[in-house]
Amino acid sequence: MDGRTQWSPPLVLPRLFHIESEYAMALTQLDLEWTRSLLEELETESLPGLAPWRTLHQTGGMPEEWSGLNPEQSETEETDS
Repeated sequence: MDGRTQWSPPLVLPRLFHIESEYAMALTQLDLEWTRSLLEELETESLPGLAPWRTLHQTGGMPEEWSGLNPEQSETEETDS
């Protein structure tokens, strides 16, 4: 031999050795699709509950649409009756 390395084809591992990487890539792709979908809903203001959420954060008060979701308020109303 004259010190040169002989070319050999790349080693191809069976798919079994790639399964975890495939799974990670699939999850990453799904995460990206979900994030894009959420971003679109936020940008187009089509996300359900966005308006009351804004009211909550702007005023600090519970939006009327959500008043039935506050169990403490429901208990207070029952006690007052």
